[in-house]
Amino acid sequence: MGKRCVMTTSLSLLLLLFLQTLNYVHASFLCYGDFSTANYSRNRDNLLSSLPSNVINNGGFYNASLGSDSGNSRVHVSALCRRGYEDQACKACLEHVIQDTKEKCPHQKETFSWVTHEPNDVSCSLRYTNHSIFGKLELSPFTLNPNPNNISSIIKNMALFSQEWTATVNRTLEAASTAETSSVLKYYNATRTEFTEISDTDVYALMQCTPDLSPSDCKRCLRECVTEFQKQYWGRQGGGVGRPSCYFRWDLFPFYKAFDNVTRVLAPPPPTQASSTATLHCGRDKNGFGGRNIAIIVVPAIINLFIFVGLI
Repeated sequence: MGKRCVMTTSLSLLLLLFLQTLNYVHASFLCYGDFSTANYSRNRDNLLSSLPSNVINNGGFYNASLGSDSGNSRVHVSALCRRGYEDQACKACLEHVIQDTKEKCPHQKETFSWVTHEPNDVSCSLRYTNHSIFGKLELSPFTLNPNPNNISSIIKNMALFSQEWTATVNRTLEAASTAETSSVLKYYNATRTEFTEISDTDVYALMQCTPDLSPSDCKRCLRECVTEFQKQYWGRQGGGVGRPSCYFRWDLFPFYKAFDNVTRVLAPPPPTQASSTATLHCGRDKNGFGGRNIAIIVVPAIINLFIFVGLI
């Protein structure tokens, strides 16, 4: 009886974890800006039609523009896949995010997305706007998608977990923001870390910046993603933060097929007080679109509530 109870509990936890994974899929998708003209839409669609193949043919990152500035129809687009992508997986991810964009943003001039609605997709990014974006750090607007469960339910020593988490995130951030010049996708890192306080799973973290940034801009962007999660949702079992120029996510399960070849490592030593403070209190972009962020955050939480009620 006892073994059956344990097995049932484990299966229930795995089911909840799987369902929560599905709730993340639209978290880093955002439309904003002025409504577009017919010429703008046409130029956008022309660029998007060949975008997946152009990304693959250019090593995983591609940017282009089309249209006239004087006619208010010029579209700037950029897209990328994560480092180590397979051609077909990258193509499928971009096709899905393009489809999402056309369905959810048919009349708006700006959008960015770091994920798709397909749970089996790899990580890819699409962005288009009516102003030049190449080489420019943009921090707003941003999306924030926390796991609805509290980490305290599985952690006994939160102080130790916090120290190991901060050290792991700092290590991931430093590696991601150090330019890998041998790859077009030079700002990327994924880590799988064994924590002292978690015995049955590892902590998975992924960070990526658009490769047109400088190392310092990439580091700033990722740091602000980490800070935003800590300020608003520290204590949750994971979450993702997306900005136009970068993306950060961590969870207690692998995602986006990003960890298949990642070696498991032990959590690094706790950070010094100075480095811990730098992570926790880095400034927020003054032009953040707070109202739009709230809309993105609330939806997954409501969906999770319905799922929870249905399982009772």
